Amino acid sequence: MASSNYSFTVLAFLLVLALMCIDSATSFSLFGKKKHVHVVNNIDSASNPIYVHCKSGDDDLGSQYLQLNQEFQWSFRDNIFDSTLFFCTINWNNVHDGKRYGLVYDSYVALKTPCDKDCVWSARSDGVYFYDDDSQSYVFKYYWSVIPPMQQ
Repeated sequence: MASSNYSFTVLAFLLVLALMCIDSATSFSLFGKKKHVHVVNNIDSASNPIYVHCKSGDDDLGSQYLQLNQEFQWSFRDNIFDSTLFFCTINWNNVHDGKRYGLVYDSYVALKTPCDKDCVWSARSDGVYFYDDDSQSYVFKYYWSVIPPMQQ
């Protein structure tokens, strides 16, 4: 009897492990679809690259400098508690008015960010836009704040 319970437990564990490993070939796993977040530099009035730094509570994705039309992207799956959160900092120098602009915003919040697979953020000279899958257009989300210049 004990051997039967042990075998069932091992089999159940292996089944759960196998379901969790269905990952690389498909976009579905036990925890749902793989999400892809893109942050794109569409600021045509800046001759300098923009600075982008994104992270979550668990992962620091590092920082990058993006030229016009370049993007910073990453992929992940929501955690089992549906509490996945990524946020980004973007800073840039406006060569026309000499001011430095920036903001920190949530680039992905589980159960709140309305994207099925690709979550696309567009940094533009007037603020940050999010691509809405339903309307198939970019929607304005955040204004820039003027920030102190970088210290040398």
